[in-house]
Amino acid sequence: MGFWRKIFGPGDKMDTKKHNFDVESRYCPACDTEYRAEISHCADCGARLISGVARIAAWKSQDEERRARGREITASDVVARVLIGKLRDLKAAGTIVSASGIAFRISAAPGGCGGG
Repeated sequence: MGFWRKIFGPGDKMDTKKHNFDVESRYCPACDTEYRAEISHCADCGARLISGVARIAAWKSQDEERRARGREITASDVVARVLIGKLRDLKAAGTIVSASGIAFRISAAPGGCGGG
């Protein structure tokens, strides 16, 4: 059993089309911290908070942009580097980090067989 199956179980799959934002909460547009509805400014950075509805709209826009871009990694993307692993585990990890908006690419190690 692969590493990610141990964590998520054999039948579980992450749904990359859903978000975890609450429409009744408020969010910091700078650091993405979640607050209760009555809070107006971020305690961490001082930014004015946006509504849950506005945060969901921003997430949908970012998600559509990511999907339109495909697997292309740009200079502004956050990239997680995994040096070695089994191909099936790297693909599972890629699905998870991609759902979080982190770009990923799987490539063969220099001098490796490239077959996974």
